[in-house]
Amino acid sequence: MGFRKIFIAIKRKIFIIFDLLRNKDYLKTVYPEELGLDSSRYFKSSTCDNYYLKEVFNYIKIGKNDSIIDIGSGKGSALKFFLQYPFIKIGGLEISEKLIAISKRNLKNENQNILFFFNDDAKNFDRYDQFNIYYAYNPCGEEIFDGILEKIVNSASNKKYLIYNNPTCEELVIKSGFTFIKDFDSGWEHRIKLFSFTPDKDNKVKIQLKN
Repeated sequence: MGFRKIFIAIKRKIFIIFDLLRNKDYLKTVYPEELGLDSSRYFKSSTCDNYYLKEVFNYIKIGKNDSIIDIGSGKGSALKFFLQYPFIKIGGLEISEKLIAISKRNLKNENQNILFFFNDDAKNFDRYDQFNIYYAYNPCGEEIFDGILEKIVNSASNKKYLIYNNPTCEELVIKSGFTFIKDFDSGWEHRIKLFSFTPDKDNKVKIQLKN
């Protein structure tokens, strides 16, 4: 482990202690088995250093008409960060009822007029088109991410951005019709990658995510 990773790991542990002192629970990792989920399909709920999303948001130039949803929002750490920007709507999509409850407690003193929580399976979620920016921190395996991308693409009525942190299913993203734009530092060995999607004139795109 390099010095940078050691530094980040120590900083994370310090932040977890501060979380507990503030009666918050943003940072402690939760594994799918603890939530009764299949670990081959759903990945652990953890948070990255949200600081590195600043460069992505500055590149997109977030405005008052933009809306964002965190796919696999966990305890709401990213949602808290999103509130620093002038989004008209911020969504947290999370399959675990337990994690949704924790995120609501963490964010109970924030602006509830723009915060929306969805306790749903991401591959069955039917409100993706209410948002134009999607954030995903490697929340699930290929099977589920396949379904998520299909839902997004087939419901898209305007240009979309996907901010994919630790993009383990990047090949599926490209196959679905998204275009790679730029990658950014994440603070770890993996990258944060930005993609865009523009629907065709019929607002429907026929896709095949699997050969």
